[in-house]
Amino acid sequence: MSEINAGDAAGSDAGVTGDGSGAGPEGQQQGGGKYRERLAAAEAERDRLVGVVDAMRRDRVTELVEGAGLKADAFFARLGDDIDTLLSDDGAVDRTKVFAAVQQTRDAFGIPDGPRAPSVNPIQGQNLDAVSVDGDDDFVRAFAPPGG
Repeated sequence: MSEINAGDAAGSDAGVTGDGSGAGPEGQQQGGGKYRERLAAAEAERDRLVGVVDAMRRDRVTELVEGAGLKADAFFARLGDDIDTLLSDDGAVDRTKVFAAVQQTRDAFGIPDGPRAPSVNPIQGQNLDAVSVDGDDDFVRAFAPPGG
């Protein structure tokens, strides 16, 4: 196999010319510029698409967290920007991992499970405006039968 590699290397050196026609080093540099531009464009597109996928993953995690009754701000305050821990092996958002992280967030911040039960309003029914109920004859007369 070393003979083949040696022959390839010798064969590639045999066609080197200095006229810039693409066969020599000058021509390779000109053609290499196109490849560098294409590479830079492909890397920029890749970076843009990685950002799009990350945003979609974050949106999906936010939907799951808010569906579980927790505010996304509280969840991400604890988790940070490390959404990778919530992904499955194929890169999709793993619901089981998200719900486990939701429970850990509830435990860390002391947030009870489920919706909050309604409680009694302690001031309901109290006359806090100091309006005289007995002396409010205008209200009584407004709804009294005619002539009465």
